[in-house]
Amino acid sequence: MRSVIINQAKRIAFQQQFGVTLPKKIKIPQLATPQRPTVAEINQRFKNLKGKTFDYPKTKNKGGEGQFLELLLGIPTSSACLDCSDGELKLFPLKKLKDGSFSSKETVAITMRGLNAKEIHNPKTWEESALKKKTNNLLFISYFREGDNITYLSAFPFGISCPEYVTFKDDYDLITNYYKTHGISQNVGLKKDDQEYRSNTINGTYIQGRTKGAGKNVGNGKKTVAFYFRSQQFIKDIILRDVIQSTHQSSSQQDSLNE
Repeated sequence: MRSVIINQAKRIAFQQQFGVTLPKKIKIPQLATPQRPTVAEINQRFKNLKGKTFDYPKTKNKGGEGQFLELLLGIPTSSACLDCSDGELKLFPLKKLKDGSFSSKETVAITMRGLNAKEIHNPKTWEESALKKKTNNLLFISYFREGDNITYLSAFPFGISCPEYVTFKDDYDLITNYYKTHGISQNVGLKKDDQEYRSNTINGTYIQGRTKGAGKNVGNGKKTVAFYFRSQQFIKDIILRDVIQSTHQSSSQQDSLNE
């Protein structure tokens, strides 16, 4: 139960309209927080959506497709760190190639909570990092957009049991050590061919650190650091590996039949 104070103007208006005098303070039941499903439950629910096409026109909201999917999967909308009770959902777009196969379209954001003002020169350890928390247990879901229509294609579970996961710590240490040593270059007014220009994009094997937004007085300037999965090295070569292999095998078999 929570207490709500009703101001005098509202009490007078209510009394005049209904002839009932309200108390200054009333208690109302507190609604229960919707329970977040597990990653395994989301994976199971997605089977009913796989391959289906939905009408969803483009908007200025870059996260619209993901929010729409969360609605379809029954994931409550909130500012919680994780989408699910025990992990994270990652939606990523695909592009169709000339041969009809699909390929990764862009890098996939992991977390905007990469390095803040206090962490640039004293980053958290891997075990304490938001990056580890965000990548412990993942469900990647791919989609393809054609005009106003989007089709959710396939789901790909990934987590600490996968052999590639051990590399994430090395990537995190590489990226954070770089910023710890060099800070964040603001590159104000500098072009890439300028001798004093320094890139803020640091690539590990699978994870990329790069600046995001302006922020407020972060590091040695205003830019902050976010983490992303690399498009080619992780999304295509690891997450989409089985899909791409099966596509090539199907194409080879078809070519053999046509010979």
